[in-house]
Amino acid sequence: MPRWIAAILFVVVSGSIGNCGGVSDEELKSFEQAIKSPRTFETRIRSGKVVDAVTSKPIVGAVVVYTWDVSMFGLESRTQKAAQYEATTDENGRYFIPNQKVTVEGTLAPDLEPEHMLVYKRGYVWYRVYHNRPQCFMEYVPNLNQKYQKENNIVKLQPWNEKLSHSEHIGIFERMQEYVGPKLEDALKEEQAIAKQEGRANNQLGQGAYKIREQMWRDKRTLESGQITKEEYIQRLSEALKTEDVEVLRPAAIELDKLGDTGGIEPLIRFLQNNLYRESFDTALATLSGVTGREDLKNTRVISERLEIVKDLESWWGRNRGRGKAEWIEDLIVNGRNDKVRMEALNNLQRRVGKSAAPYLVKLLSERGKSAGMYESALRLLSRTEDKSAIPAIKPMLYHQDIYVRRQAALTLNALGDRSGIPVMISSLESKSRNSRSVANAVLKEITGQDFAGGKELRNLSAAEEKAVLNKWMGWWKENRDATGANKVEDFYKILAGEEVAIQLRYAAMEEEEKKNPELPAFEDSSKSPRATFERFRAALLNDDVEKALSLMSYPLRENYKKIFEEFGTHRRDYAEGLGKIYFDSKLGGTLYYEMLTENDEGMFSFPIHFVKDDEGKWLITEF
Repeated sequence: MPRWIAAILFVVVSGSIGNCGGVSDEELKSFEQAIKSPRTFETRIRSGKVVDAVTSKPIVGAVVVYTWDVSMFGLESRTQKAAQYEATTDENGRYFIPNQKVTVEGTLAPDLEPEHMLVYKRGYVWYRVYHNRPQCFMEYVPNLNQKYQKENNIVKLQPWNEKLSHSEHIGIFERMQEYVGPKLEDALKEEQAIAKQEGRANNQLGQGAYKIREQMWRDKRTLESGQITKEEYIQRLSEALKTEDVEVLRPAAIELDKLGDTGGIEPLIRFLQNNLYRESFDTALATLSGVTGREDLKNTRVISERLEIVKDLESWWGRNRGRGKAEWIEDLIVNGRNDKVRMEALNNLQRRVGKSAAPYLVKLLSERGKSAGMYESALRLLSRTEDKSAIPAIKPMLYHQDIYVRRQAALTLNALGDRSGIPVMISSLESKSRNSRSVANAVLKEITGQDFAGGKELRNLSAAEEKAVLNKWMGWWKENRDATGANKVEDFYKILAGEEVAIQLRYAAMEEEEKKNPELPAFEDSSKSPRATFERFRAALLNDDVEKALSLMSYPLRENYKKIFEEFGTHRRDYAEGLGKIYFDSKLGGTLYYEMLTENDEGMFSFPIHFVKDDEGKWLITEF
């Protein structure tokens, strides 16, 4: 019996009153022994070289700290430091960390977490590795391209930049004392002294800012009591905006925004320009996001990306000064600095789209090479604007290779009183893709009111039933073609031939987003990753090997799905074929959270699928 299952049983059984669970004393003792028996881990060796990120010359005397934690199972999950080793780089900048043996006794189901690595050298910016991904305090050297590997690792340390803050830089070591060993503690002393001096200077500035905030508070109370007018209050807040302190700028800009005044935006943009290398950049950017409604404004610690954000904000505000908030967001549909920003704007408008958005949405549809998801969102929004002048721009989208773009174009045209989508959906019924045929059937049902599938999705019918439905649609079309007033579709086979490419492009876009995730885990052996577990799970179901599929699920989930798979019967293979691809989302403790992308009649949707390691280090599906 795996230790983690024994742990669950022991916790449940030992917590029951007496021995009502029907478990013998002998079994209880065996559970307890399995849980509390010592377990030994080996970390294996680590090695690498530390170099100057600008000159590539080796750095001598850099402190390298490796720490390993153990995850502990119990009523509450937690981690505990298991091993730590400090080394300093030699004259060639090299370091070597010998194999560490970690023995854990008297605990519930421990598991060794990925190592945490820190590299520090006075005069440089620190480097760390967290969950096998390299990070640094701020990244300002172009093309740094840090990669991490267990052996022969190359660490590129950026030389200190005087625009950085010492107190902010070493803050990580104060927050993570458990990772600071004697060598690192000694190396930090010089910079800690400088940081204290910097802190005293900052305290003096902070006292001045505190007095201004106190006055702002008094002014607000004065406004509420009617002693000053709204205009006078706005004027006083505008005076406060002259202070180069984000803790003053932030509340002043928020108060002005509540009063319908945009006076706080330019000072915040100016603050960003002057504080690219400071952590306060994040506070100012978050404030701007709140007062402008720009949900795309996300912080980054890469200076080149911060510069891009500031330039974008300057250009954006130059175009939109004097306009309303709705237009601020609508402008981003076509003028956003990248497709991610444009997509954020489209998502933002879902809550408050109006006719003023139509020209921006139409312009987006005229641009070629955008993602299918972007076109789909723009079309959906156009249906809500009720602007019939957009019809000529929508019609070309009926011939997009992506079935979901065609779907939304047909539905949007129908909402605007145009039935041009009907012949396109009839032609889509001839697709080789069952998904496309099913989507086309659902759209035709919504537009025409005809239901030849008996309320079912086409994808869930047998081959014979599906063929019968398709024949009925062809018969209906023959009788109603002229009455619909829609034009005939020519050469549509070219569109259908490109459908597979269109779907692959959607998946490729998801893969690119996954790669940008800073928490994306790295696996030395891809055959032992959650994705490999999922593919084995799918393959087992395709082969109708239910026992194999269940063995890839965690114990609590296994019993539920055993019943589900029995109920599926001969449809198990259909179920397996409908499973999409999975993409990493986040990590919490020892659980990896993925999303599974699937196709259905209304679009592509994601569903959660979570993984945990068993006692033997294998990833199992724990939520599905």
